[in-house]
Amino acid sequence: MDARMKDPAANQAKRDAAAENLTNIDADERARRAQLGAAAGVFSVGLAAVQLTTGAPPAQRAFMVRLWALAG
Repeated sequence: MDARMKDPAANQAKRDAAAENLTNIDADERARRAQLGAAAGVFSVGLAAVQLTTGAPPAQRAFMVRLWALAG
């Protein structure tokens, strides 16, 4: 028998502790992601402005959709 199967109560206790202490993304990671999102937004707006003022072709402007999808 597998060692993990020997004590179901201990296994359940471990699962309960893990569920109670579960933190997927902490505050520092949220702040880093917010900064990255803000930077991507500024870059996207700047790139869109450049593309519109220079008359970029539709295929080149379509690149913006990929940036917005990544930022989304």
